[in-house]
Amino acid sequence: MAYIGNRTSQGYVTITKDSFSGNNSNTDFTLSKSATVNEIEVFVENVRQEPTTAYTVSGTTLSFTGTPPTGTNNIYVIHSGNTVSSSTYPAAYDLSAVKGTFTGTVDINGNELILDADADTSITADTDDQIDIKVSGADDFRITANTLTALSGSSIATDTISETTSAAGVTIDSVILKDGTVDVNGTSDGIILDADGDTTISADTDDRIDFKTAGSDKVSILSGGTLCIGQTAARSTFDEDVTPRLQIEGDGTKATFPALGIGRYSNNAYGGGIYMTKTRGTSFDADTVVQDDDTLGFIYFQGTDGTDSVGAAMIKSEVDGTPGSNDMPGRLVFSTTADGAAAPTERMRIDSSGNIGIGTTDPTSQHSPELVVSAGSNGGITVYNADSAHAGGISFSDATSGTGRYAGYIQYEHNTNAMTFGTSSSEKMRIASGGHVGIGTSSNTSTRLYVKSDGAAENTAYFEGNNQDDGHTLVLYTWHAQSGNLLRVYQDSTASDGIPVFIHTDAGITPVYINRNLDDGNLIDLRQGGSQEGSISVSGATVSYNAFTGSHWSRLIDNSKPTILRGTVMETLDEMCVWYHLKYTIPAVLWEEGDEDIPEGKKVGDEHYGEQVIKEPYAKPDNKNVGDKIDYDHKGTTYEATIEKAEDVKHVMCKISDNADCTNVYGVFLDWDNDDDSVNDMYVSAVGTNLVRIHKDQTVSKGDLLSSNGDGTAKKQDDDIIRSKTIGKVLSNIKQETYSDGSYTVPCALYCG
Repeated sequence: MAYIGNRTSQGYVTITKDSFSGNNSNTDFTLSKSATVNEIEVFVENVRQEPTTAYTVSGTTLSFTGTPPTGTNNIYVIHSGNTVSSSTYPAAYDLSAVKGTFTGTVDINGNELILDADADTSITADTDDQIDIKVSGADDFRITANTLTALSGSSIATDTISETTSAAGVTIDSVILKDGTVDVNGTSDGIILDADGDTTISADTDDRIDFKTAGSDKVSILSGGTLCIGQTAARSTFDEDVTPRLQIEGDGTKATFPALGIGRYSNNAYGGGIYMTKTRGTSFDADTVVQDDDTLGFIYFQGTDGTDSVGAAMIKSEVDGTPGSNDMPGRLVFSTTADGAAAPTERMRIDSSGNIGIGTTDPTSQHSPELVVSAGSNGGITVYNADSAHAGGISFSDATSGTGRYAGYIQYEHNTNAMTFGTSSSEKMRIASGGHVGIGTSSNTSTRLYVKSDGAAENTAYFEGNNQDDGHTLVLYTWHAQSGNLLRVYQDSTASDGIPVFIHTDAGITPVYINRNLDDGNLIDLRQGGSQEGSISVSGATVSYNAFTGSHWSRLIDNSKPTILRGTVMETLDEMCVWYHLKYTIPAVLWEEGDEDIPEGKKVGDEHYGEQVIKEPYAKPDNKNVGDKIDYDHKGTTYEATIEKAEDVKHVMCKISDNADCTNVYGVFLDWDNDDDSVNDMYVSAVGTNLVRIHKDQTVSKGDLLSSNGDGTAKKQDDDIIRSKTIGKVLSNIKQETYSDGSYTVPCALYCG
């Protein structure tokens, strides 16, 4: 039939069909073009599917809510879309549409282009070469050739103004917008940042940018790149004629205090910092390796002297060795300027190994380089305590807790004015306020040197000399006549063993040298219980041994130790006493690197102490033989020792005399040798004076000669001729002691030796 009205244009869109094959698995399929759910029809096995319920569409993706069955091209989609793509509207009629596209020129022929619903916002070009923009019924902006004008009461608010018509750019009140730049042309306060106009950026001085807050300049960037905070000009009086690139200036008020604060706000262990980097490269970010002694950075403290700035102190970091890949040895150098000088001098350094040198640039030249204090004249370290109730000291630690924190220490007690020295975390030596030295005791206030052993098997005092040119290892000297002793050796009465005085020398050396210089008299007084019992004296060229008794060592055949009464008569056996010792060698000690007392003429590697061959008494067990080698501990060092038989060929064993008038009488029993070995030796008196035990039925008188009674006692000899059987001569018939068996002792002169 015929169309009623205008005939529509023949411009329908060609229908598109997509086909897919189901596999009873896939639910998503790709369309040939984008669509919405209402712009397509979907068929599965020729059954039309319900939109939204059976499928959805997103762009070119068709998604089924269920799994389509298997089949070849059993799924197809019809794209219906918009049926009309374009049309030509009759010129005689008004056009009213929601949207549209004009492919040619739209000519409103000087009329008004209305933009809003109430027709009071529009664009008009009724004046030639002029466009007026109206908002709410009033003209706000006018565009003419190369000019955009905001009319009275209007302003331009925009993020971007792009130049499109002129090489000169767009000018707004002398501000030129051109090629993405803003040119304020040197205007003071040319860029205003806050509401009241007193926070600005200016460039009214050539080659300088000023940042102003609250109406005054706070920060300036100068032509050379120097950033000045607090001033608009760089300070030119720095030492060494340098101009730091960052300068912070200020007065004495807190508000303008010239300081640099660095803070970090983060929930971790890291803080803020200052990084200083040095390279030998000549371009930015170059990584050319630095060299030993290069300065990596420094902090320089300066003060003005009325003319310019002069250095007062400096902290500097330098390369301390040869750098390598991931290897940068460094040191810190601390310098101060002396009074009357104008440049800092190094005072302290911490090298790459952590060694600290104060007053020296090379702490490693010393034996212990960890902390070295050097002075050109008198020097030292002071430990100061603010009051006398506390002590000051130095601790030597090998632990972070417990007594190991002060394993060794030197401490001064201000309340007693005593200096103490500790090892193994306890006091070992003290110097009291009066100068009295106590070793092993803390209570010595009356003896200049008091050395006390703690009971261990050790030497209480040991003097070892390597003296040359008549030097002396120990000299005791008194200046004035006195009643006290120059040297007194005292052993406590509770001591069961030990030798108060032991003197040992090598071959060819006299162990003891005694010289009475001005007159005759005693050389040695021999006392017991405080009473003099004997002496060795000199008179001219004669030396006398006064109150002398000569004894021999001996031993019973079974090495037993029964009770034997003093003065009992003993006779010899045809058995020798045998003793053993351990022989070992202490190697020579050489001078070593770091020894500070190497004498003149000696060097490292020369002999310090000679080799020592030591023989120690030894109680040989039955399972050991002469020549066997054993490990022996001497003063904490283990040596290989050889068991040897002592070179003693003169002491024989003995027994209590059981033969009357025996001619092999040895002497009389004096005492047991109570040493600490397992051999029970005794002392048998043979010459000199001693007590002799007399049989209870014998009566003796002074001058009588004595012989063996055959039961350990003596009897009066049957004649007055000294014979081989003679024990001795009675000096007095006064009985000194009477024993339970009736025998008794009298003093005699012995003739057995």
